[in-house]
Amino acid sequence: MSKAQEIEDNFDQENQDTTFTDDYFNDELLTTDELIYDSNAVAFNEWFFSHSTVIYNFTKAPANDLYQLWDTVFVHPYKFDILKILDSVNIKLVDDMSYYVHPVKNIITSNFGLRHWRYHFGIDLKVKVGDSILCAFDGMVRVSKRSKSYGNVIVVRHNNSLETVYAHLSASNVKTNQIVRAGDLLGYGGNTGRSTGPHLHFEIRYLGQPINPATVIDFANYKLVSNELKLNKGSFKYLIEARRPRFYKVKKGDYLGKISKKLRVPVKTLCRLNRIKSTTPLKVGKYIRYR
Repeated sequence: MSKAQEIEDNFDQENQDTTFTDDYFNDELLTTDELIYDSNAVAFNEWFFSHSTVIYNFTKAPANDLYQLWDTVFVHPYKFDILKILDSVNIKLVDDMSYYVHPVKNIITSNFGLRHWRYHFGIDLKVKVGDSILCAFDGMVRVSKRSKSYGNVIVVRHNNSLETVYAHLSASNVKTNQIVRAGDLLGYGGNTGRSTGPHLHFEIRYLGQPINPATVIDFANYKLVSNELKLNKGSFKYLIEARRPRFYKVKKGDYLGKISKKLRVPVKTLCRLNRIKSTTPLKVGKYIRYR
């Protein structure tokens, strides 16, 4: 694996369950600009700017007027703070010329919300390795790649302005910039990336911020809750809780590697948040920040 690819994978891993914004994630997650000036600057700079991966005002992309950015590398490239910019918007999900198709007809194994010490910004659906994973709405493939955290992952920007994420696939059947229709085969169910068993991790996002898929889709009946989706600041009120700093009380026998595994937070993130080194001794009873 090249140094540039390693940087990209680490970036996606730390940003898997969040979208970074200027006001909150400044000390926790690295933006693209910050990565360029990181210690890995040379490798990342050479790789990033030698690829046509980021296009501003890509008129062929769905909802270009809204996003004005088309990034085929990073799953979460946006810096929008939805709580600051969104008033209210009505999104027409389908119309007479388009429709919805359920990605895979199976049961939910993990819901949207707080899970294992951190927020889970999607819904997990049970699959068998090799199950067909279908595109939910018409759109264009923005990302189709393999990452450390998501495994084989596909991101589709839809004509209705939403983006959907399909992760932990065993294989992809599409390429970036490919136009897709609802019901098209995107890839196959799998267990790649940070996964403990075969499942589809499915996300719905608007301007990069996650929406609880269960508010959009009736998963029991494999159909939309409504043909229209109304979003306002209340739709994203969970972000207030998700953004709240979280702390862990050090117990006897704890060390950073053990805490990292328990909380599923990289050691380097724990070090950055607490301004310590990986070799710093931990005092029992003290609190360390992990979010």
